[in-house]
Amino acid sequence: MQNQMTHSPEAVCKNVAAYDAAIHCSLQLAKTCTMPGYETYLPSEANLKQAQNVMAYIHAEECLEEEITECGEATVEIHKQLNQLNAPVICQGGSSIGKK
Repeated sequence: MQNQMTHSPEAVCKNVAAYDAAIHCSLQLAKTCTMPGYETYLPSEANLKQAQNVMAYIHAEECLEEEITECGEATVEIHKQLNQLNAPVICQGGSSIGKK
């Protein structure tokens, strides 16, 4: 049996219905094991599902930020290369112009 720590946000996003059903089942089981009068201390199903969605959303934002950073670095490298190509031949380095 696996716990929630072994499931990535991607897995949750791909199987939302299954995870929603698992939340429902888990809460139903918890209710049967909870002494009368203490059921109100259990989390609500809606709050657990919302927390599941927020967790996946935060992970998606982190991935997007990482992608933007990587793309930004690649863009800077491309600009450096383009600037080098736009430089006069004499300034590009490795040129044998004017050398004997």
